[in-house]
Amino acid sequence: MESSQTGKQWQNLLPPHLAEYSPATNLAQNEVIRKLIAEGQTIYHFGFGQSPFPVMKSAQKALAEHTGVNAYLPVAGIAELCASICEFHAKEDKLSHFNADDVIVGPGSKELIFLLMLIFNGGRIGH
Repeated sequence: MESSQTGKQWQNLLPPHLAEYSPATNLAQNEVIRKLIAEGQTIYHFGFGQSPFPVMKSAQKALAEHTGVNAYLPVAGIAELCASICEFHAKEDKLSHFNADDVIVGPGSKELIFLLMLIFNGGRIGH
């Protein structure tokens, strides 16, 4: 079967809002980012969900202490963690108008960026 026919066959299985979706936009984004880095620009690349920053020693210690905890966590994140994030930003950034219910903690940047793209109706945030 030709690839165009195969594509049409699978097209019927997609929800209508994905009918014109072009695959692998993250790969195209990655190429743009590589070009910008090659040009000498400072880029903090999260395109594939991998942080370019090292894991803090305190986080490594906490992870090691909780290796036996394997239950599913609340969808929006651990309440105490959400509250701590609010406290941090109130102190460091003077953003005291947020509370723990305004914070969502996810399993990684890829998941959170994907959710933001769904919420804001598109793949591009900013200009």
